[in-house]
Amino acid sequence: MAENNRYDTALGVGAGVATYLAMKTFATKPYVNFARHHFKNFTEEENKIIKQGYTDAFEASGLKAKGVELIHLDNTNSEAFITKFAEKLDRLFTKISKALKIKKIGTKDVVEELKNNESFVNIIKTIQNGENAFYHPITKQIVVNENGLPFSVFHEIGHSLNHNNGGFTKFLHYGQNVSKAMIPAILITGLLKSKKEDGEQPKGIMDKTTTFIKNNCGKLVFAAMLPTIAEEGLASLNGAKLAKKVLDSNMLKKVNKTNAIAWGSYISLATVMGLGARLGVMVRDKIAQPEV
Repeated sequence: MAENNRYDTALGVGAGVATYLAMKTFATKPYVNFARHHFKNFTEEENKIIKQGYTDAFEASGLKAKGVELIHLDNTNSEAFITKFAEKLDRLFTKISKALKIKKIGTKDVVEELKNNESFVNIIKTIQNGENAFYHPITKQIVVNENGLPFSVFHEIGHSLNHNNGGFTKFLHYGQNVSKAMIPAILITGLLKSKKEDGEQPKGIMDKTTTFIKNNCGKLVFAAMLPTIAEEGLASLNGAKLAKKVLDSNMLKKVNKTNAIAWGSYISLATVMGLGARLGVMVRDKIAQPEV
């Protein structure tokens, strides 16, 4: 009986994880496709106006004096970019190595690690293809294919302002990563914790805590995404303030609308992740603890 219970639990946990991942992967696609359609809804002439606008905005932002770079990335300069990216990371690693008195890694080793990192390579490809852009707080680089997603530069400048202006915005910029890192622990707790029988009360702090996490798994996963939603929204607002100074009202409205649609993808993702976590726990319980 014990072996059957362990088997059912393992099967239930596996099904719960699969349910969550399937929701996260597929349920967000309709909105992503909707957003990407709008990302391409700019004429060549409009893109030229936007490029000049964000160039002026970047110059006026004061970010260059803080070491921030605005970099165009396409298929012709990816090797040079990765090397430069690695050099900036290596400077940080050198400082850490000296502080900890450990062997320095070396730029060439960092380059090789980056090239072999599937996640990093995929991100670079999406930028080259004009499907993505990012601001990296360590290297202080705003990276975009200016022919693919020029409107997004205002948003990325907003991220850079969040990071470099200090105070609450800098805390939020880093805090979102801590919050998101809690999601796997919340999900695993919800899936591993056994469901209480009707009328059964949790006992002790640990049991009460894990029971609360299980019973509110979906809500907690969604809540863990709120700092990301807030930081992304603030980045768009900061970018919009700069865009207002360099774009006419019609172009400003179109850029802000598109960035708002992009921001909606984070709300969509958070909602799907929360629903996926809740559904995953329900599937787990149906398999691991079937009603008799």
